[in-house]
Amino acid sequence: MYRLSVEKLVVVCVLAVGLMACAVSSDDKMPKAIANPLVNMGEIKSVASGFISTEGPVWHKASNSLIFSDIPGNTIYSLETKTNKLSTLRAPTDTANGLALDGEGYLLAAEQDTRIISRMNLTTSEVEPYITHVDIDGVSKAFNSPND
Repeated sequence: MYRLSVEKLVVVCVLAVGLMACAVSSDDKMPKAIANPLVNMGEIKSVASGFISTEGPVWHKASNSLIFSDIPGNTIYSLETKTNKLSTLRAPTDTANGLALDGEGYLLAAEQDTRIISRMNLTTSEVEPYITHVDIDGVSKAFNSPND
């Protein structure tokens, strides 16, 4: 189990703001939007359906898959992009929404019901609590409703 300190949280927020600032051109104006970003991208086709509300997509290079959650469906799916095969990775998910992969290849999920960040081994499907509290001024506090 890992506790995230306020200092580390501030660093993450600063990095996110820095990345957003990189989107601004050198003359401090936002880049011009492309009229249609799908021009010359090929045909658009539906490869899966029946979801209630999808969230948290993350690319898993090792399996050539897009992993995403269906929050009210309480399921995390994997869509293998070469075959369009849809697989259930985890159900129930404790209403997981935002997803990420850590440096070791584990799937992190922000769980609203349990108010934690969980960590899933994609090989064994084992899920464990990963970040359960944040330390603020020496006081350990639970998440309210973790999201992305």
